Amino acid sequence: MGLERIIQKTRTIGRKVLIGAALVGSLYLENCSKVDITTPSNITIDIKSVGMVTGKVTVPIIENNKLSYAGFPNADVIIAGTDFKTKSLLSGDYAIDNVPAGAYNISASESSYNYKKDVVSAIVIKQKTNIAPDHKLTPIGLTNQILYGRALKADKSTPLANQEVRIHVMTYPNSGAGTFVGSTISSSDGSYAFYHGYNGYVLIANGKQLKFTDTNFNYIILSSTGNELTNKNVYEPN
Repeated sequence: MGLERIIQKTRTIGRKVLIGAALVGSLYLENCSKVDITTPSNITIDIKSVGMVTGKVTVPIIENNKLSYAGFPNADVIIAGTDFKTKSLLSGDYAIDNVPAGAYNISASESSYNYKKDVVSAIVIKQKTNIAPDHKLTPIGLTNQILYGRALKADKSTPLANQEVRIHVMTYPNSGAGTFVGSTISSSDGSYAFYHGYNGYVLIANGKQLKFTDTNFNYIILSSTGNELTNKNVYEPN
C-alpha cells in the first residue's frame, strides 16, 4: 500500500471516530437533568458591590461543669431592612451571599420560644467574606436555665474539688433543703453547673449547705427574669 493511500485511510478512520464521539456525547447530554439557576425578579445584583456574610447561631449548654455554647440548627437568620434570610445548619453555621456592602443588624430566632431572639451587628465589605459575631440565644424556658460557678472550701479560695454537689429546692421559710433536683461531681478547680427553672435553691456538699460568696446566704432565689445564666461561687462553711 502506497504512502498516499495510508494517509487517506487514516483520515477516513479519524473522521469516523470523531463523528462517533460527537453522537455519543449528544445522547449523553440529552439524558442529563437541567440545572436552573434563577434570581428573584425584584433583586438586581451588582457583583462588584456585594459580599457574603457568615456567622453561627449558638445556645448555652453545660459542658464539663462549665457554661459553654453549642451550635443551634434551623434558626431563622434575617438581615434587618432587607429580603435576605436563611436557616442555620446543623452546626449552627449560616452564610448569606450577594449582600450589598454596608452596615447591618442580623437577628437570629427559633420558633419553639425556648430562647430569646438575639441581634448582632455586622459590616459587609464588597467582594469579601464577612464574619458576623456569634449569636448567643438566651434561654427563656423553665428547664434550660443554667446555674454555674465554683465550689470552694471555707477559706473561699481553695477549690472544693471532686466532691458531689447536690442542688435542692429551698424550703420556705427556713431556707432548708427540700426536693432534690440533681447532682454533679465538682471539677478539679471546683467548677459545678446545673440546669434549673425559676425557684429558690440550696447547694449541699459533704452534708453541709454551701453559702454563696456574694451574699453569705445558704440559698439563692432564681426568678423569671435576669437569672437565665447565673454565675455564683459557693463555699463550705466551717
